[in-house]
Amino acid sequence: AVQNVADVSVLQKHLRKLVPLLLEDGGEAPAALEAALEEKSALEQMRKFLSDPQVHTVLVERSTLKEDVGDEGEEEKEFISYNI
Repeated sequence: AVQNVADVSVLQKHLRKLVPLLLEDGGEAPAALEAALEEKSALEQMRKFLSDPQVHTVLVERSTLKEDVGDEGEEEKEFISYNI
């Protein structure tokens, strides 16, 4: 029988606290992380992690895209995305 050790919302809550500490400078969970936590594929991965004893890890990947803005690249804009 498949047994869930926790609800997905509990795992999301822990990731909202942990990821900013590890991958950001602390503080609130960034909007990109919030969006990633609500994606259908991420929800399915988290459910699988919680219910399947053969799934040992959840990988949270942070990607950064830097883009020069302005005439001579004097300003740099950073786009951050997360993948779970």
